[in-house]
Amino acid sequence: MGSPHPHLARWLLRFEDFPPGLTEDEKTFHATFNVVYVLAIASHLLYAGLMLWLGEMGILALDLGMLVVDLVCLQLHRARREVLAANLLALGTCAQISLSLGYFGPAPGFDYFYFGALLCIYCIRMPFTRRLLLCLICLSMPLLAYVVLMFQGVANPLPPGWAFAFRLINLCVLTVFFTLVLVQMGWSADRLRQRFESRERFDELTGALSRAELIDKGREMLMGTQPISVMMVDVDHLGLINETWGRAAGDQVLKELVKRMRSILRGEDLIGRYGGEEFVLLSPRLHGERADQVAERLCKGASALPFVINDGINSLDVSLSIGVAQRQSGDKDLESLIAKADVNLFRAKREGCNRFVSDNQLGPVSRRARRVRARTLRSPHAR
Repeated sequence: MGSPHPHLARWLLRFEDFPPGLTEDEKTFHATFNVVYVLAIASHLLYAGLMLWLGEMGILALDLGMLVVDLVCLQLHRARREVLAANLLALGTCAQISLSLGYFGPAPGFDYFYFGALLCIYCIRMPFTRRLLLCLICLSMPLLAYVVLMFQGVANPLPPGWAFAFRLINLCVLTVFFTLVLVQMGWSADRLRQRFESRERFDELTGALSRAELIDKGREMLMGTQPISVMMVDVDHLGLINETWGRAAGDQVLKELVKRMRSILRGEDLIGRYGGEEFVLLSPRLHGERADQVAERLCKGASALPFVINDGINSLDVSLSIGVAQRQSGDKDLESLIAKADVNLFRAKREGCNRFVSDNQLGPVSRRARRVRARTLRSPHAR
């Protein structure tokens, strides 16, 4: 489903003020019933005004009573008692339909709102048997009203003109109700699907490509004949950072690292989180010394400035080890290229970290190469 009109979208977004702790599925349910309750309140205000105009004080009192029920349901809904609120709204609506049928008869079309009650029951998140029981209870109310009408007749029939006017008003109100609720349901479901697809394609923490998405795109690259460089990037001593400062600090390092790598790489280069502190970079049309130069810039870019953690209170030095593998003529297997890069990464780790190793050379990267590791191993300094 496409996005609704921008003005309608802005209006619907007002109903997505979610309480904490909701799952994505619960958020869709919560936003939908926020719309339902607001529309129910607006409808009962409209009918209260019409009944006051007609002087029907009994039905006016019924409308005002349902208005109170709507407000109670809205508060229960916001207090995370969603199922109770939805059940109360459905039962109250069907009770009002039955009393209106007995008072005015079927001519004004108040029984149309039974379909609105069915839509609410359909949206309630509860077991099938309880949903079926609620449907039967709600259906029994208007059926009982029709049986009473068969034996006793209409208590207070409206004039033909007013009956037609109410039928038209009821159709319009129900059309607006169904349209807005279904648009909200469809829009929420579509955005929920997009969020799930985004989680499948991207790493939620860093925003880098997921492992599966990276492999899919890498295989597409290898279908051509262009040169490709694969880099396996590992954060040196991240386990020690996690042990010393906690996983939250390690997560901040990973997020900042991806930002720094993106500032160095080209737009066509791909960054994917391969697992833990390891990232795989795919660089099309990059080969030979140019690939080594990019790897060197990545190492220098990581260690050039301290990484800020704990909301700016502390900072620490971080370095990278990188293994570089370059596509040879006829290579079609991405996994074998990643394996070569992993072997070179192991060599870089063995040689002391904070460096890259390519297929044909070892590259020390900076004057601080020997000092960064020592500063990382000891307690980070406060800013």
